[in-house]
Amino acid sequence: MRLPRRAILVRALIYGPLLAYFGWRAYERYSTQRAAERREAQRRARIEQVLESQSRPVTLPDGTVRHVPVVTPEQARDLWGIEVPASKPGEASTTDEPNEAPPGKVPAGEPPAPAKAPNEP
Repeated sequence: MRLPRRAILVRALIYGPLLAYFGWRAYERYSTQRAAERREAQRRARIEQVLESQSRPVTLPDGTVRHVPVVTPEQARDLWGIEVPASKPGEASTTDEPNEAPPGKVPAGEPPAPAKAPNEP
């Protein structure tokens, strides 16, 4: 059996491993992108599930009803990585419980405290 010419052998020994290396790198990139797309789809499905399960209907002034999702600070941190600051007394909250009166304001039903004159001890 006769061997092919030397030039053909040299080209096969040079280009063969190069083609194998670039093919392997292309496959690695493809599989990495595919895994990232799969993780993103799972994350979106989890977010949709949470938003669907925790929405409440709100009637707008024009009579239309909208479903508004209610998300806790822990869920916001887990789903989107958002740090929600703790609410201060008197600020709007996501619960249906009434807030306490803000500092400096007198709750309804209590008489205001008498004001002191600036020079009184």
